[in-house]
Amino acid sequence: MVITWKFFLANLNERKTLIDKIVSFVLEHNLDGVDVDLEWSRVTSGYSDFIIELKDALKIHSKGISAALPSETKYDHLNLNALNALDFINIMAYDFTGPWNPTASGQHSSYNNAVESINFWKNTGISQSKLTLGVPFYGYDFSNSSNVTSFTFGQMVSTNNSYSEIDNVGMKFYNGRPTIKSKVKLASEQVSGIMIWELGQDSFSEY
Repeated sequence: MVITWKFFLANLNERKTLIDKIVSFVLEHNLDGVDVDLEWSRVTSGYSDFIIELKDALKIHSKGISAALPSETKYDHLNLNALNALDFINIMAYDFTGPWNPTASGQHSSYNNAVESINFWKNTGISQSKLTLGVPFYGYDFSNSSNVTSFTFGQMVSTNNSYSEIDNVGMKFYNGRPTIKSKVKLASEQVSGIMIWELGQDSFSEY
């Protein structure tokens, strides 16, 4: 039998078992909390109950809970009580295009995308103190529309240091340092901070 997330989320007893295992893992490894990153088709019946019950279980141990959520979509199975249970909502303001849409070449995470994403979540009534803006340390190469691939900011800088200051090289699109700086300023003014996906993709140099 193949067990899917649907089974764990929708079933009260199985949901409790999953939550107990997650909390045990957090305590064993002395983590600050949990970021829930179930997306799209995996956000099924029981998701809101899972968030609320996981929050209650973590709160006993003074541990936090956040969720990575799409830039401009609120899932049908995510209700207001679950949203309010989250300490932070990490807005995934990236992947506006990519390998799944190879003919839509261009920037997958522009500054305007960040503005629109923040406005969407603020308009849901969620406090800006709960919102963090996701910024990408990776990009997509549309040079070959039949095989769009990803790359890291670190890889671009290792090719040429000057690439750190721009947002595309040919058909390779990413966020250079000036764009990230602008997004950080936006986040400092509009929400509570930023979330990076992900640190390992950075350039570990002066750039």
